[in-house]
Amino acid sequence: MDAALRRSQREGDRLGSGQWLLRAGRVDEALDAFEAAWSDGPPAASAEAAARLLERLRALPPSLRPAHAARIDRLARAGLAAAAELRDEFFPAARSIVGGSPGAVALRSFLFEQAGRAEPVLLWGEAGVGHTLAARTLHALSRRGSFHELYGPRGAALLHHALRGAAPGGTLYVSYAAADQDWEESARAACAARGLRLVVGAVADARPPILEGLPALRIPPLRERFEDLEELLAELLRRAGAPGAAQRISRDDLRRLRWHDWPGNVRELAHHVGRAVLEGEGADEVRERLLGGLFGLPGAVGEGEGS
Repeated sequence: MDAALRRSQREGDRLGSGQWLLRAGRVDEALDAFEAAWSDGPPAASAEAAARLLERLRALPPSLRPAHAARIDRLARAGLAAAAELRDEFFPAARSIVGGSPGAVALRSFLFEQAGRAEPVLLWGEAGVGHTLAARTLHALSRRGSFHELYGPRGAALLHHALRGAAPGGTLYVSYAAADQDWEESARAACAARGLRLVVGAVADARPPILEGLPALRIPPLRERFEDLEELLAELLRRAGAPGAAQRISRDDLRRLRWHDWPGNVRELAHHVGRAVLEGEGADEVRERLLGGLFGLPGAVGEGEGS
């Protein structure tokens, strides 16, 4: 029996098991079976299974959907169009976390996992990795009320003043937080009294002693997720109003961009994309300014593929 036939039979067994589990209402186990079936790429005989998956998951009550979000996201990244459609319908905010690198997948999975909870959360990592974007995405996925943001640790009096009149059910995000037990206790008490969720962002190279014993995630720097660079560039150019410029970025261009250390991480990349779009006229000039005029990277304008 050749490898293709063996794979087809294996996929058929997994898809058949997944469909049976769906009919039995065992959603978690069904998603595991579908994910296993897609582990080697999209199965050939997947249309019926995908339709059943979409139908069954769409019928889930909203309160149960976050529990399956990470699996749906992985199936979508693996190429299951029905899962991508469902993810975008159920969790549109997740589209803001771009990429398929292990770090990006771990971040989305963490946010999905925490979306249905209310305990405080710590997001830490180098400057510019996207602390605030992650906090806002968590807030949106949680379908909470208003989003309140404070810059740095604040004294109890100022904290209470800032939250005066805040409606219950929202999120308090504290950015650039430093380890300060008195401040942390005040923030947690203020959030508990108002029914708010506390999310803390900290710039650090190692996990800081903040919200110890509670959920925390390190957001990886850009240099650890270069495989996301193409998607990140496309998304940043789209947001900047120049989506066509992404089509001008070649593989050689991406290689040059990887030579840069990116100490400012995604924020630095977004800054340069914004300047390139502002100063360039047309997709080709945006590319040239991004690669040469702004970065001064080796082999910029006029050299190599795509020039």
